[in-house]
Amino acid sequence: MQPAFTERDFTVPASAKRRAKERSARNTRVNRDTTRDRFEEWCVQEGRIARPATTTAANVVACFDHLMESSKKDGSQYSPDRLLAYLSRTVTWYPAGERSDGSLVRQMIED
Repeated sequence: MQPAFTERDFTVPASAKRRAKERSARNTRVNRDTTRDRFEEWCVQEGRIARPATTTAANVVACFDHLMESSKKDGSQYSPDRLLAYLSRTVTWYPAGERSDGSLVRQMIED
């Protein structure tokens, strides 16, 4: 015989609710949102779709190819670590099961 659930088994602590709502430090949220905004702006400029629900792997690959081919405003190239962080922020923008496969971009960065 299985034990019966009680109300406590379905109660989420207030501190966990707060963490879920805030989801990260302010700086992390700013970095995440800025990366996602840039991806969306790039898609619009290129006539590609970034939202509302998902995007395609081709859009992600094309955007990262663009980042790897171009330089930053200061003339330097994006580091592999920076590109991997951008990739994670971009792909995780979409719900699980709707995320584009980032493996080709990871391979491009590794090469």
